[in-house]
Amino acid sequence: MTSPPYWGLRSYLSADHPDKAQEIGGEQTPTEYIAHLVQVFQAARRVLRPDGTLWVNIGDAYSRGDRTHYTKDGLRSIGSTKNGRPAAAGGFGSGGQADRPAKNLLLLPARFALAMQDAGWIVRSAIIWAKPNPLPMPVKDRPTSSYETVYLLVQSNRPRLWAHRDQPYVQAVFRRPAPDYRWVHRQTGEERQNPPADLRGWHRINLWRACDYYYDAQAIAESAVVGDNGSYFDRGKTGHHAGQGTDYRSKNRRSGLRTYERINTIDPLEFRNKRDVWTISTSGFPGNHFAVFPPALIRPMILAGSRPGDVVLDPFAGSGTTLLTANQLGRHGWGIELNPEYVAMIEQRLAGQLIWAM
Repeated sequence: MTSPPYWGLRSYLSADHPDKAQEIGGEQTPTEYIAHLVQVFQAARRVLRPDGTLWVNIGDAYSRGDRTHYTKDGLRSIGSTKNGRPAAAGGFGSGGQADRPAKNLLLLPARFALAMQDAGWIVRSAIIWAKPNPLPMPVKDRPTSSYETVYLLVQSNRPRLWAHRDQPYVQAVFRRPAPDYRWVHRQTGEERQNPPADLRGWHRINLWRACDYYYDAQAIAESAVVGDNGSYFDRGKTGHHAGQGTDYRSKNRRSGLRTYERINTIDPLEFRNKRDVWTISTSGFPGNHFAVFPPALIRPMILAGSRPGDVVLDPFAGSGTTLLTANQLGRHGWGIELNPEYVAMIEQRLAGQLIWAM
């Protein structure tokens, strides 16, 4: 899981740095930027387990069409120059040189997702990171930007492991097990291990389910509230449901049966599957790094996408928050970072914690 440098926002290396040409984010066009990101993740794919997941937080940008310049504080104008002339601000289209008028939202997250699909990845979810404390903006002709996108991507749509309904997901196995059947009454929800004499009204389910990749929905499930009528959602409280993000579950177990079978590892009478809008405040960091992941954003990704003892790789380690959080959760945090100053910062942060060891 990672957050690549945003395109056209800032430079993290000085102009005379020997690795300047390797820096991502300073490309002439968004097309080049997206292509470089795909190359990075194709390389990471070599070491990603077949059942592994990739989580990418990627920011967007607006076109300006003016010349690129780096100011003394490292900020970069959105727009670029090529051969002494302004290059295409959008960069999408034939040859990557299609013009985009100024003020265009470049839709970099969507372009990235499409490029990753073309490279063979499966985009499973687009998660909205909603920020209740976004940076103030001087713009007066559009809403303030207050969210970013996190993509969940996987490699396979074929079974890689099997999870049992009545066991923690972390105990999922990689070899296909023998079926564990139960007979369930469609009306009452009664469950039997042996088939009833009269099969009318009964159907058979297998408590083992095949999974294309490791995703522990149990680990990040959200609490559900029991409703006071017989409906699956309490329709009398839709306003509260919409405003608070809470599902009102029926007290009638029959109404939750189908969902129980579908989710398989989450009891709908107690929990609900985590939604794809995560409201998480940005967090400050005393170190010299411009963009820092809030640990609260990373934690669900690590808990859902890995088991204790697994390796969590961040190819754009930055300040090392992914590594720090992974270690705190009993995983092995590994990182790749181009800037030696940030490497020293990461080492200092990790030295201040008790590193979990297998």
